[in-house]
Amino acid sequence: MLDNTIKLKRVALEVKYTGGHLYWDKCGDTVKKIELSFPEWKFTEIGAEGAQLLNQERNQQLIYYWNRIVLLQENVENLNQFKKSSEVINQIAQNIGVSEYSRIGNRYWFVKPVSSIEEGEKMLNLSTFLTFDINKIEGLGEKILNRNVVLITQLGDKKIRLAVNTISVTTSTPNIVLEPKEYNPTHAVLLDFDIFVDKPVMVNKFDSDDFVQKAYKILENNALKVLNSGAINI
Repeated sequence: MLDNTIKLKRVALEVKYTGGHLYWDKCGDTVKKIELSFPEWKFTEIGAEGAQLLNQERNQQLIYYWNRIVLLQENVENLNQFKKSSEVINQIAQNIGVSEYSRIGNRYWFVKPVSSIEEGEKMLNLSTFLTFDINKIEGLGEKILNRNVVLITQLGDKKIRLAVNTISVTTSTPNIVLEPKEYNPTHAVLLDFDIFVDKPVMVNKFDSDDFVQKAYKILENNALKVLNSGAINI
């Protein structure tokens, strides 16, 4: 379905909640329990964004705080390891006293390498989804240098957020893994899909593996069709 030059640069599973007030009391205890149950995870720091652990073998990062837990993986070849690692999320939530998630989102960042931002913008200008009549906005400038379009739709019990724009990554960009190069081009068109539910889900009813499996199936069967319809030209 995808052009083989389009790569899944990053995938994330994020849960949000409002009842994580025991984060501050249980933070160290939670880290210890994670490292005992999942020895592949190694604690790195507790900072302004919460407690952070790394799984270097799988190129994954885990961040949890009083209001959210995020699992990230870079340079994704398949989702099997990501789904397996996601089981840690419920354990963290339960250990800090969270019983209900208010939002669950599975996010995918696809990149299509281009030689320059200008080339990427020319490609996007041929997309029906992203076409702007420059004559109608001529008061804003002579040409479009960069477009950033966001669309949110409803599909069954889930919502899909799609953001499309061109990006440049340099060695000065913080917290970006720049290798291998095919996943981290200097310039690219970015397709950012977030498949989410924003209604309450009980922690003890949440199956992270199943959620990711179904979200990616939606991506394959529905969302990625925009690449074949002319709506997005890359």
